[in-house]
Amino acid sequence: MSESTSFQTHQVVVIGAGAAGTSVAASLLRQRPGLDVAIVEPSDVHYYQPAFTLVGGGAYSLAKTARPQASTLPTGARWVRAAARELQPEHNRVVLEDGREIGYEALVVTPGLKLDWDKITGLRETLGRNGVCSNYDPSLAAYTWQCIRQFRGGKAFFTQPPAPIKCAGAPQKIAYLAADYFRKKQISGQSELRFYAAGGALFSVPDFVPHLEKVARRYNIGLLMNHNLVAVNGDKKEATFRFTDGEGTVQEITESFDLLHVTPPQCAQDFVKNSPLANADGWVDVDQHTLQHVHFGRQQLTAHLKNGSRGSQAVSRSGSQHSGAACQGATESQLRRLHLLPHCYWLWQGDVGGICVWWQGNTYATAKPFQRICVLLAGEEARSASILL
Repeated sequence: MSESTSFQTHQVVVIGAGAAGTSVAASLLRQRPGLDVAIVEPSDVHYYQPAFTLVGGGAYSLAKTARPQASTLPTGARWVRAAARELQPEHNRVVLEDGREIGYEALVVTPGLKLDWDKITGLRETLGRNGVCSNYDPSLAAYTWQCIRQFRGGKAFFTQPPAPIKCAGAPQKIAYLAADYFRKKQISGQSELRFYAAGGALFSVPDFVPHLEKVARRYNIGLLMNHNLVAVNGDKKEATFRFTDGEGTVQEITESFDLLHVTPPQCAQDFVKNSPLANADGWVDVDQHTLQHVHFGRQQLTAHLKNGSRGSQAVSRSGSQHSGAACQGATESQLRRLHLLPHCYWLWQGDVGGICVWWQGNTYATAKPFQRICVLLAGEEARSASILL
């Protein structure tokens, strides 16, 4: 339901209708039907963002990643179609971009991260051309696949900025997809692939690092840690990295490229950074055990920590963003990502209360069984998958 009146007060106001906000609103309404829940969200389209990498790798259609926002919102929630501009927790009020104000008894802050393209000098001016691409925007993902298809050898760079970022595995995934395509096209011998990461490790979970390093070696991808992309000259096809060595010495290194996939720096939304809810670093300041704000305790704040939905933290706490299900092999992982996970994601949104997934006899994900979903696969052909409600 849309909300168009000038002022309303609601029991719960949720900012953001991504996977986090939608899931929280749906859960609240399942537990308390009739609860007055308003969702503040300006976008008319809801994207399944994990598939952007597959679009960039030529394995998925962009059209399949999008659904009308209205179709993903839980029944009973009021949709406030506007962006938040200011948070006034001392008055239990949110100011919208169009000047309207809405009040609340409890506030859930799930706006997602801001993609800070302008933090890299020259990047915005060359995005979508000159071989500079990114899967972090739906309007750019198809260009990534165009760049990969048109690549005839040379230097292909893939970057990862400092944390925090959405889905820390995505910057690597596109590098592996591209490398696999180059191998199939028999141009690997004429190609130099490099993965530049701003951090000191390939991944934040140490147990994963040796396995990922093996994958990179198998594809002959050079790994360069402590290299942060700071500038791009698209016309010259040059990328400048700020490298910090083991002694702490910093120097800038400029390299020429033929293909450059950029993962943009990311930060809290401006209305969060500039609000009384933010700490010194710009994140909502919450207790890590309760996710309630340390000062405005009645304002209930939540973080979304599911890698499968590419959700992001808007709060100042640490937490794993990795799925609990272990991959059983490359074939199965690909089938799950292409065919099982999107179905589960869309079913999870809205009114579905819980998921129990069986894959070749193994249980991979469980939740409170408000509704059970059984996914059956015959053999290893994705087309044989069926979902039974």
